Amino acid sequence: IEGKGVMVGPFQSSLKSTLEPEAYYFISGFNGQYDFSFLSQVLQVFEQPFPYALMTYPSSVDARLVRRAMRMKTSHPATVAPSGSNEMLSVTLVDISHCGAMVHSASTLGSVGSEITLEFSVNFEGELVNLSIGSTICHSTRVEGNGGINVGLAFKPISKSDKLLLYFLAQTSNE
Repeated sequence: IEGKGVMVGPFQSSLKSTLEPEAYYFISGFNGQYDFSFLSQVLQVFEQPFPYALMTYPSSVDARLVRRAMRMKTSHPATVAPSGSNEMLSVTLVDISHCGAMVHSASTLGSVGSEITLEFSVNFEGELVNLSIGSTICHSTRVEGNGGINVGLAFKPISKSDKLLLYFLAQTSNE
């Protein structure tokens, strides 16, 4: 609540043991395009009507552009070929935009900064269109529970027609 405070909810059932009144905490968040962070002081901790902490509204917020475009959730089959390899590995597109994507893979696709080629098909007005997009690995995170690895990709420059197909796919993935 601008000028008043920030309400922070718990990751567990009780805040009493984790946040101390008058202590300062570093708060961060991500809205799909920007990383936000700020320093805030705990004003008071409440247990009723639900557990939360009331914290000071920040005087300034650091924001860092992480993605050039919002990504839309999807579940679309694809393949990748690590740079210098002819082996195609099956992956699933987890989210996508015209600038990048996240894929889920059973195994590591390469190190951060490695180049790969992402290939998948888009059904555009009843016609299957194949896309082959050069990409760079931005991050790789092991997924707890179901296993595998989520890999963030930044696309290299692509043709206007491929970019339009990506806009189309991102829009239809959201519906």
